[in-house]
Amino acid sequence: MSTSSFIVNLFILKDILSTINILCQMLQEKNATLGKAAILIKGVLQTFENDKSTLAFNNLWLEIQDFAKDYNINFNVPFQTQRLKQIKREPNRLIDFVLTTATGAEEPNEVDNATAEHYFRVNAYFKVLDSIIVNMKKRFCTESLEMAESIDNFFKLNIEKSKFFIDHYKDLLDVNCYNLKSEITVVKNYLTLTTGKDDISLEDLKTFIVKNVYPNIYKLLQVALTLPISSATCERSFSAMRRIKTWMRSTMVENRFNDLSILNIEKDLAKKINNNDIVNAFSNKNRYIVLK
Repeated sequence: MSTSSFIVNLFILKDILSTINILCQMLQEKNATLGKAAILIKGVLQTFENDKSTLAFNNLWLEIQDFAKDYNINFNVPFQTQRLKQIKREPNRLIDFVLTTATGAEEPNEVDNATAEHYFRVNAYFKVLDSIIVNMKKRFCTESLEMAESIDNFFKLNIEKSKFFIDHYKDLLDVNCYNLKSEITVVKNYLTLTTGKDDISLEDLKTFIVKNVYPNIYKLLQVALTLPISSATCERSFSAMRRIKTWMRSTMVENRFNDLSILNIEKDLAKKINNNDIVNAFSNKNRYIVLK
């Protein structure tokens, strides 16, 4: 790879990864919801589709040219001076015909006539964007995004917009849709009268929903709360376990290992613990050993 190609690809990746980083940070947040994640994913996809234009690359190309000017780097089209190994020609049987569609034939000077900006726009920038868009749409399919938005609406007790989620799990969880509608109506009215606001928070649902009184909402709420946005939390837990139990701590017993893992994984809660309270609680215990 030439110096010019390396620099152009570096700028392209910097521009694209800065957008992807926003999505990565969002998916790793502990308080992120499926609905917010789905909206952000759609926004990132729309951003990439809008960036797949000549105008967007022109702005990036100006930055690349400024960088090249500062460091005296010349941009040339790769393989411009090399002759193509095999040039596709029109078949002889089509010589006497007027062609209205492309047949895959190439001009001998196709590469030689291309400018550096055109070459990198077509062969680098657009190709990378197309690959990312295709893979993101494959990773975050329409059904998954619809399910995420439906679950987020279920937390708001919007039965119409959460129908996709309800229909998907109603047979598996044996949910009675008629009773569910009544339960949602009662809960919404009660929370509105109690809290004095129309917005329903997740904490209100966890406090008020009782299994015996609202069995259908309770079943769906259990599923909705257990569906993770990403596997980042699980991966962080395994990484913490690897850092705790090293080869120098191979004799650590299971109870101690579990306690240290919880303290490390839930470090946000552990930092709020007052050390003086722990010392006082330990000092107040009866530490005498009863000998038999």
